[in-house]
Amino acid sequence: MIVNIIKKIVYIVICKIMYRVKYIGMDNIKKDRSYVVACNHMSWVDPVALWCRVPNVRVMAKAELFKIPVFGWIITKLGAFPIRRGEKDFGSIYHSINVLKKDKCNLIIFPEGTRNAINKNVKPKIGAVYLAITSGSEIVPIHVTKRCHIFGKITVTIGTPYSLEEYKDSIKDKEMLNERSKELMEKIYALAK
Repeated sequence: MIVNIIKKIVYIVICKIMYRVKYIGMDNIKKDRSYVVACNHMSWVDPVALWCRVPNVRVMAKAELFKIPVFGWIITKLGAFPIRRGEKDFGSIYHSINVLKKDKCNLIIFPEGTRNAINKNVKPKIGAVYLAITSGSEIVPIHVTKRCHIFGKITVTIGTPYSLEEYKDSIKDKEMLNERSKELMEKIYALAK
């Protein structure tokens, strides 16, 4: 209940007043399903904009954020959980699968693992694809326009969910996971057009 009130306040202040976020394709996210919500990452506004509008959501975030006094506690209470980047964090992977399958929540992931990755030529991580295949959830590709200044305008474009169920038997094939992750990022950036 209190989380919903906070969401509404944050949505009005940050998404409506400060950054004038426009959402396209919100009807692609059905309320009775759980999805891996995969998005490019341009600024700190991206996870906030998604958290405010995606129903029943949890956010995977870098572990360093949870070490910030008070802030780490707040984001945990609002549905975020940490992942240690650059290492195999099996605890977070197991938690993510439970979020999708057991809790029936949507899971927000930024596959590039960093902001402005397209400008840094960063290879996407395989986590979003792996979790979608393992949990049997569809992936929803989402594109957020480049970072803008306060009182500018941000567009969040939600693509059509798609399944990777056909790859379930080859879940241990690293090359397949890398290829599907690359395709996912292509789908995300294609939404910019």
